[in-house]
Amino acid sequence: TNTFFEAQYHRGKAIYDFIRSTFPDRDLKGLKVLEVGCGAGGILHYFKQQKCNVRGIDLGKEYLEFGKDNFDLDLRQGKLSEVNDFIPDIVIYSHVMEHILDLEFELLKLKEISHQETIFYIEVPGIRNIHNTCKMDLLLYLQNAHTFHFSLTSLKNLFEKYNFKLIRGTEYVRSVFLI
Repeated sequence: TNTFFEAQYHRGKAIYDFIRSTFPDRDLKGLKVLEVGCGAGGILHYFKQQKCNVRGIDLGKEYLEFGKDNFDLDLRQGKLSEVNDFIPDIVIYSHVMEHILDLEFELLKLKEISHQETIFYIEVPGIRNIHNTCKMDLLLYLQNAHTFHFSLTSLKNLFEKYNFKLIRGTEYVRSVFLI
């Protein structure tokens, strides 16, 4: 719906601002942005309005159709393993990484499709921030769709295992990594 898309759009602005404030001297215009688990593409729509070249992938066809039909976004049904013709400058996982079943495969594939200066924005519900999310309801947080639960430290440790370097992060968890 438009409401869902608008919520994604506002999250896109927050993500864009987080990345810009992390790299204040870096111009984001013209960069290639890939969002994994893009839904209807609201986050990408914000980046597109900032003159970025965007592509999104997701498994949910209905969401993708909404973004393609209403906002002319490059959204494709599929997985990261199917991205072979788009080398991103920025990769976004917004509330997606906690749903991935094979994190090792995902992180190795991320390195494979990226370059040395690719920015990785990872946002997950932080286990240490439950009191500020999920209406303070632990059972709502521990839903069966979440296969992993992260703090900033555990996310950093996972990414460091595959030679990613944490540049900035919060316990929310919002984070930026580089290779």
